[in-house]
Amino acid sequence: MVKYIISETFIDLALLLLLSTSSIEGTRYSFLVENENKKLPPAPTVFGLLTFSRIDRLIWKAYKHCLGNADIWDLDINNKSIAILANFEMSSKKGRLLPNIICYFKAVFISRLFLAFVSSFLNFVPSLLMPRILSYVNDPKSKSWNLVSLYVSSMLVSKIIATTCRGQGLFLGEKGTMQLRTVLISNIYSKTLRRTILKDSTTSLQKNASTSFEENPDSSEAEPRKKSSRKDNSVNNVMSIDAFKVSEAMNTFYLACEAVFMTVTALMILYSLLGWSAFAGTFALLAMIPLNFWCATFYGNYQADQLILTDKRTSGISEALNSIRVIKLLAWENLFYQKIINVRDGEIRLLKKKATIFFLNHLIWFFGPTLVSAITFSVFIKFQNQTLTPTIAFTALSLFAILRTPMDQIASTVSLLIQSFISLERIQDYLNESETRKYEILEQSNTKFGFEDASMEWEAAETSFKLKNISIDFKLNSLNAIIGPTGSGKSSLLLGLLGELNLLSGKIYVPTVESRDDLEIGKDGMTNSMAYCSQTPWLIRGTIKDNVVFGEIFNKQKFDDVMKSCCLDKDIKAMTAGIRTDVGDGGFSLSGGQQQRIALARAIYSSSRYLILDDCLSAVDPETALYIYEECLCGPMMKGRTCIITSHNISLVTKRADWLVILDRGEVKSQGKPSDLIKSNEFLRESINNDSKNTTHNQIDLKRSTTSKKTKNGDPEGGNSQDEVCAEVENFEETKMEGSVKFSAYKWLADYFGGLGVVFVFTSSSILIHGITLSQGFWLRYWLDTGSSGSKSTWLYRIVEGHSNIYFLLTYIIIGLVSSFLTSGKVWIAIISGTNVTKKIFAKLLSSILYAKLRFHNVTPTGRIMNRFSKDMDIIDQQLIPNFEGLSYSVVVCLWIILLIGYVTPQFLLFAIPLCALYYTVCTLYLRASRELKRIDNINISPIHQLFAEAIKGVTTIRALADERRFITQSLVAIDRSNAPFFYLNMATEWITYRVDIIGTLVLFSSSVMIIMKASYLDAGLAGILLSNAFSFTETAQWIIKVFSSVELLMSSVERIKEYTDIPSESNGYISPPANWPQTGDVELKNLSLRYSPHSSKALDNVSFKVKAGTKVGIVGRTGAGKSSIIAAIYRLSDWENGTITIDNKDIKHIPLERLRNSISCIPQDPTLFDGTVRSN
Repeated sequence: MVKYIISETFIDLALLLLLSTSSIEGTRYSFLVENENKKLPPAPTVFGLLTFSRIDRLIWKAYKHCLGNADIWDLDINNKSIAILANFEMSSKKGRLLPNIICYFKAVFISRLFLAFVSSFLNFVPSLLMPRILSYVNDPKSKSWNLVSLYVSSMLVSKIIATTCRGQGLFLGEKGTMQLRTVLISNIYSKTLRRTILKDSTTSLQKNASTSFEENPDSSEAEPRKKSSRKDNSVNNVMSIDAFKVSEAMNTFYLACEAVFMTVTALMILYSLLGWSAFAGTFALLAMIPLNFWCATFYGNYQADQLILTDKRTSGISEALNSIRVIKLLAWENLFYQKIINVRDGEIRLLKKKATIFFLNHLIWFFGPTLVSAITFSVFIKFQNQTLTPTIAFTALSLFAILRTPMDQIASTVSLLIQSFISLERIQDYLNESETRKYEILEQSNTKFGFEDASMEWEAAETSFKLKNISIDFKLNSLNAIIGPTGSGKSSLLLGLLGELNLLSGKIYVPTVESRDDLEIGKDGMTNSMAYCSQTPWLIRGTIKDNVVFGEIFNKQKFDDVMKSCCLDKDIKAMTAGIRTDVGDGGFSLSGGQQQRIALARAIYSSSRYLILDDCLSAVDPETALYIYEECLCGPMMKGRTCIITSHNISLVTKRADWLVILDRGEVKSQGKPSDLIKSNEFLRESINNDSKNTTHNQIDLKRSTTSKKTKNGDPEGGNSQDEVCAEVENFEETKMEGSVKFSAYKWLADYFGGLGVVFVFTSSSILIHGITLSQGFWLRYWLDTGSSGSKSTWLYRIVEGHSNIYFLLTYIIIGLVSSFLTSGKVWIAIISGTNVTKKIFAKLLSSILYAKLRFHNVTPTGRIMNRFSKDMDIIDQQLIPNFEGLSYSVVVCLWIILLIGYVTPQFLLFAIPLCALYYTVCTLYLRASRELKRIDNINISPIHQLFAEAIKGVTTIRALADERRFITQSLVAIDRSNAPFFYLNMATEWITYRVDIIGTLVLFSSSVMIIMKASYLDAGLAGILLSNAFSFTETAQWIIKVFSSVELLMSSVERIKEYTDIPSESNGYISPPANWPQTGDVELKNLSLRYSPHSSKALDNVSFKVKAGTKVGIVGRTGAGKSSIIAAIYRLSDWENGTITIDNKDIKHIPLERLRNSISCIPQDPTLFDGTVRSN
């Protein structure tokens, strides 16, 4: 009968497997809705969904060759960011994030609760059947062979179903993690585009988060984004760290629920096995919970403090990267290095405090089962007067061993949830910050453009700069100019017109407040929108074409006309890649004048009928400024347009302006036609007279340039317009490592620990410590067998015979305590050592970046570098070392288990060898796929960082163009591009987890078969030890592959950091000049040639001149002629090809860089202010 039941069970399972392989055709349509041209995953089947076999093809492809972005399948339409956000908005109400998140994911939470309950209960079925198997071993005649076979088969089936349920529950959570991350990042990004730039007070993100740089009071004329620059730097942490920590809470929730269910189930089974003495163990377990919470609370407090310091650190790094050229000119690398390292030292101290808390928590986790079992056994023997048999003891021990997992999960999940809540509060505080009121304060008018008795300010403080009682009616379809002395409020007035200032009273009239996409295009191709060109040019990472077209429809004739009118046509022709030249991060590859003209060209090319230009000619030479003014601002490109321009070049802008406004100290002093104002305004008359000579000279130059604009062949004349800073930037893509993590990366990390010898000693200690742990089970066996009538011929039996239960119990506790203390101590030593290592790695990375050649910074996006300092560094700080320690522990445990079972039942090796081969095969397949997917995921995150950095810097321009919708769309595309490898990486993780669980279940099944086959040769105590270890093998084997894959994935961050620690640094000199060098200051250049990249043309070609000491020399030339290149050569910002530069007859190529740059003073072309006071700057 039993054989019939078993055979029928397997037949039913086979039929179910056959039916489940049929595909679910109905789900296929959802992939085709979005884009039929993208690669789609295969149609899912029931079997594929349950066992994650749907990803088999991708895993096999990764095994055969390295994956690229093109190999990654597209996401289901339901997992696209646009669908996720739409569903989230539908289910959300106004208020805090947490209730909205719970409401949106409630179905997922309920489903996972059910799956956690089922898997938790079924995981205990083997423990329920273990007493029956041990009873059979103790007395083979007590039960029939068929019945015991049914027990073993039931263990197999229950574990398979439990594995399936757990895999589905975890994958639901991982999919929820991706969706929640999408919601958080998109909300943070859209908030960045809505956040006010006016508030200068410290926010929640910035409390106690200022770096050692002092407070920087803002000037009214400063670029508005600088008013919250330090706060802006913290946004990167909110997006890159906090959003990820909160999203990980989706998986943490499942583990917490599973831990609760497993704990309750285990206690119920213990009660049925031990009676009311099980409650003694329960109370001991409950007594440890407050200790866990105490540890978690301290851990959470340290985590919150660490995040504040992380904000400080990333703010300092961001400031250094954004000002790296100035830092090198001033030789301030060491100054910034020390400031950032000082903050990092505070982080390291907190990491070590967290390690101590982790040690205490770890000690509780490991010693908990020993303490609980000791209390339970003593109560069972002493107060219940029961006999503790091997069957009861080892079944109880297996339950206590299983309890270790939920205890671990409860402690760790509480800690993780606390961290998630801290990060969620930081995100909530950021989302609660004040938003721009431009759509409230701006009034739409078709006939009026300007101010009516408007008073505006930067912030609600009486001491702040204010614009008072402004009444201006700008002339439509005309050129309007705003002039005034420095600090008069010209830039503030323009930003007020854009709605970026706080309106105290009055009205502001603009042509429209609608989004750019909602405006109708007129017959002239224009829309009633505004375009803004800031005084400090803002460019996105991309080509010149991308920056000029900026989302508009590309029209080649219009583009060429704009390039010509902005005097960019010559520059473009001189560049090898033409309009496809990459401008670099923030326009680093271009000179200041080229950046300014491209920003102007963007405004001119736009379809906006209203242009607002803030001193857009300040960075170009007088000849170019005059040409742009005549050919662009007063030329055919401005037909039918209203233009408002501020400028300090009064004689230039007033010449053909239709309306003139004169500002002084935030008030309109006069306004009207320039011809009328010249007669009545002395300031205006004197300014024009002072500039008249220069204007006449420039007009002559303009005539010369227009009459001889082209050579015989039609090519432009003039100097080489190659970039003065970095020629053309090649379109560098981020390097993706291929194949397994190189041994050199592991050795590089091991060398920081002290070499491979230290690692070997550390691993060997794990073997010894686990040997002590195993001895606890054997001691229990000897204890229980001392009262039996079996053989006691061994020397240990003769030694321990006659001792009381107290003796055995105390020894049992001492072994457990020593084992727990050594295991936890080993973890603590590993984390402390790892913290010291990460301190060295960070210092090496920071030094490498700060002292890297300027070209590296020119061609590398800031977001890519910040990714190393934020996410990658956080991984090494907090995840890598615990995972390494967990890997060594798990490998040792598995080896001990296999050796133990193989020693007692050699026949087990017949099962073990093919199972190990299968284990190796699936692990190899998974590791190759997971490492490729993780690397692609790491690379695809960098563009999100870049988008955030660009949005923070250019939010005023984006809002002026009403182009927020397009930038949000770009962010969603970047998020989807990042989510795809993340999604399939998680699917691959569940793929391997399911298969390793099945292999572990087969180990348990085969060991159980061997035990019942050799029942007549084994005692119940030894069988109990074998089964207890076989139970833990599944979890340990699964943990090995999880931790090893995690180590592989995390090591990709080590590879990425190692890559940036190996970048070439600036060549330093080796001959120190005399202490009094330079004395006179004679400078001579001989045959100097310089190019910025091997493939670019020469920026300087055999330049020779001499400057005598004490003389003043002016270097002139059109934009791009090489003026800044001479400065770059003198400061050795770039290595020159040939020639020499001498100062006081000393070749500067051999002088140490710091000494050279400290001996020369330079006022950079781009003004830069650092965080701090006027004095510190």
